[in-house]
Amino acid sequence: AGCVHQNHVLRVRTHSAVLLPDYLAAYMQTAPARGHFQRRAKTTTGLFTINATDVNELPVPVPPLATQREIAALWRKAREEAERLLVVAEAEQRRGLAETESQIVGA
Repeated sequence: AGCVHQNHVLRVRTHSAVLLPDYLAAYMQTAPARGHFQRRAKTTTGLFTINATDVNELPVPVPPLATQREIAALWRKAREEAERLLVVAEAEQRRGLAETESQIVGA
């Protein structure tokens, strides 16, 4: 749900005794990882793509598993808070629109 992708999807599997999937997902949201993919992206029609080689060649710092778990938990918590704030902002926006409409109707 809420996911839009081109005609192909790359799946990455990690050896979880060394690299936790949640940690990798969090790392892929950082500036260094995004920069790697932006530098590697190719386009012919304005739609940027990367390939499996680009993903495989992403340099990933690999801290101890306990540290990876902590980072992944922080990232998950930040995403949950961002989602919560988005819901609040959308509710406030709807409330503001409803107030504006009632003022216009009442005028």
